[in-house]
Amino acid sequence: MSELSNAHDRFFKVFLSNPQTAADFIRYYLPEQVSDHLDLSQLTLIEGSFVDEELQQHFSDLLYQVKRNNNADAYIYVLFEHKSYPDKLIAFQLLRYMTKIWQQFLKENNKTPLPPIVPVVIYHGQKNWKIALNFQSLFNDPGELSPFLPEFHYHLSDLSRYEDEEIKGDVILRTALLLDFGQSQLARHWPSKKKQLKN
Repeated sequence: MSELSNAHDRFFKVFLSNPQTAADFIRYYLPEQVSDHLDLSQLTLIEGSFVDEELQQHFSDLLYQVKRNNNADAYIYVLFEHKSYPDKLIAFQLLRYMTKIWQQFLKENNKTPLPPIVPVVIYHGQKNWKIALNFQSLFNDPGELSPFLPEFHYHLSDLSRYEDEEIKGDVILRTALLLDFGQSQLARHWPSKKKQLKN
């Protein structure tokens, strides 16, 4: 089922490459503390990928630049998790890619302050996501050393857990999410169905 999952992830990425659909996704599926402070009419897709070539079988990504309500720039970085199970090092991967984004910003603009990045992970694997949603959870009880360590939170959208009535957005986004939900259910039940078909 990995080929089916990867194909659908890339299909869903195409949907979110449309700024209007991406704006709807941010509006309905990200926390209000994020969406309420962004001017989603000024959402711009940044071309390219920040995922390491050797990991592109497992991840793909999208980067959007957006204006905040105070007219300052920000980024929404969306990482698609292609695996059927959660990756324990996802926060570490995000840190690497966020650093690449800031490096690109400095190369192109040669100025500070740096724009904030909101990292978003899209997942629809068969196993529940039980991994903490912050970077410092990777450390073994940092305690008094925690102020000296990087820290950020990422937003998880586990698409396989949405019910039909919870799906919102324009027609394109709802269609993509419904297709994703159907594919997730197929992946979850495929082993038993495949066994039945063989009998």
